[in-house]
Amino acid sequence: MLLDIYCENDISKINKKLNDYKKAEFSDENLVAFFSNYCIIPQDYHNLYSISGSGGSTISKPNLTSILSLYLSCLPNVNIVKTGSKSKRNGKGSSDFFSDIEITFSKNDLSFINEINFIYLDIDEISPWKNNAELVKMNKSVYRHFSYYSYNEIKTKTKIHGTIYPTVKRKIINPSDNMYQVYSVCDNARIDEITCGICYLDGKVVQNSNYKYLPERINIDETNNMLLYNPDDSFWGCSLKRYFSFACQLFGLSIDERETIELFEVIVKNKLIKKKIHLLQQFCNKY
Repeated sequence: MLLDIYCENDISKINKKLNDYKKAEFSDENLVAFFSNYCIIPQDYHNLYSISGSGGSTISKPNLTSILSLYLSCLPNVNIVKTGSKSKRNGKGSSDFFSDIEITFSKNDLSFINEINFIYLDIDEISPWKNNAELVKMNKSVYRHFSYYSYNEIKTKTKIHGTIYPTVKRKIINPSDNMYQVYSVCDNARIDEITCGICYLDGKVVQNSNYKYLPERINIDETNNMLLYNPDDSFWGCSLKRYFSFACQLFGLSIDERETIELFEVIVKNKLIKKKIHLLQQFCNKY
């Protein structure tokens, strides 16, 4: 299949076949068969919870969802799957963030997740064609296909997906049992995460704004460090606490907002994030 070359990341080979590829016609059936090969269905997926962002924010902001995933993994008996990629714009993608704190999983192996309750998966490694996504969509039938189909890289019990704009209803291949779309809005920005702006769940307002404006200029590394080890009462510190509470409720871990805030404060007080990062670093170095 002509699409195979886009998984090899060989630009010279891609260029040679590009004209033929543009003219080719693929059926939805064939495309589903091809792209679903890169979807993961873990044997014990019903014990997993996943969270991701869209990677579509064009603003300077911390890696809120990545940091949130670490906080959630500190809860007992909760296995968190965080998916993401390197930044394709300005800023810092999830892969960049985890590399910075020396957490790099060498393979997409979930067999050990019960041991450490966390894994980060780079979607460009799961689905290598995404490294050439713009070229892949130069074929009209493929471009049209993605207007009606979307692919969930890993099946879990519940998935929270952050997006800048809620997508129209498309057929989801490899869906999680429960799937939620979230985003928030300030007067000067849309954010693909729950923040202290006006928050939306599946296109409906669920929380009002505590802040009217998103801070426009921040030091990403310093803000990430603050959120990891000493979250304050700034826009981003309050947003982390709010997103944690929101995720706990969507994951069915707690329905009481006060309880979720207490859990968050226990994690901070006992420096569980520092311990978690150290554990994950040791594990990554070992394997």
